[in-house]
Amino acid sequence: MVAQHMQRYPNTTCYLGHFTSSRQNVYLKALESLEELKVLEVERTGPLYKHWKIKLLVPIEEVLNPTC
Repeated sequence: MVAQHMQRYPNTTCYLGHFTSSRQNVYLKALESLEELKVLEVERTGPLYKHWKIKLLVPIEEVLNPTC
């Protein structure tokens, strides 16, 4: 999601997208895991999760074309 946004709209702010309440815990845990791995950074200053900003911390090529 973040990589696709950055590819289409470079140098713009990427906000956390909408997710269903049934998947909320999985989604938020995935964000935390990616933050721990230093893949992305989430700015949680907005009042709701839809206002949180996401920043990719690795080159976009590594996300779009991962190597095993």
